[in-house]
Amino acid sequence: MSADKPIGQVRIALPLRRIVATLLCGAALIVGLPLVTASYAQAAVHCKRDSCTDKDPKAMGCAGDARTVREFSTINTRVELRYSPKCKAAWPLDHDSVP
Repeated sequence: MSADKPIGQVRIALPLRRIVATLLCGAALIVGLPLVTASYAQAAVHCKRDSCTDKDPKAMGCAGDARTVREFSTINTRVELRYSPKCKAAWPLDHDSVP
């Protein structure tokens, strides 16, 4: 009779482990899917080098990894030269200080 107890416990524990593992995997999928989708959307680039000329860097997917490589200031405005390694393109970003 004592041999039946461990077998019964194993049969109960195994489905419980599967349920817990399934729930944890499901939760990880629910939490991780938006992150993967967001990074994939961010990775989409719609132009490279010269084909980015006169296009919106944000709409083309170039603004996400952009960094300021130079800054210029005058009396009325400040201009940043932004560069995106992903798009291999640069563009000015101006900040008017006087309306």
